[in-house]
Amino acid sequence: MSDSNATDDTYLAQTGFASTSRDDRGPAPEEDGIAIEERRAGAVDEGVDAQESPVPPATEETPEEAAERARLEEADVEKVVERLTEKFSDVPAEVVEETVTEIHESMEDAAVRDFVPRIVEHDARDRLREVEEEIGGSSTDEDPSTR
Repeated sequence: MSDSNATDDTYLAQTGFASTSRDDRGPAPEEDGIAIEERRAGAVDEGVDAQESPVPPATEETPEEAAERARLEEADVEKVVERLTEKFSDVPAEVVEETVTEIHESMEDAAVRDFVPRIVEHDARDRLREVEEEIGGSSTDEDPSTR
């Protein structure tokens, strides 16, 4: 055993993690005599598509669910406008609203919608900091260097 392995084993013993070697886990797939392609062929014989993920595909949204999701997202984006208007009081409210709307519209093709309002708020905040610097004001927002 080399010194590095001894060091690793000592660390693992001290932390309570056991070292596992290939012997402990059994042979690697290519070592056990059954090639991966043979396993895939066996899966097909059993009626399983070996290329498909074992996770079922997401169900399609109904039109009602899509409308509700869009309504909730729009409400969240309106709250973003309110928060940023308050935070950036030196920036005209119209500029805040236009900035948020522009960023939100740029994300209309996003496949995952769960975090769109949060991403919109983050991007708008960055843009509004720049606008505020241009007009010479300061917000009640945290200093960007402390992030």
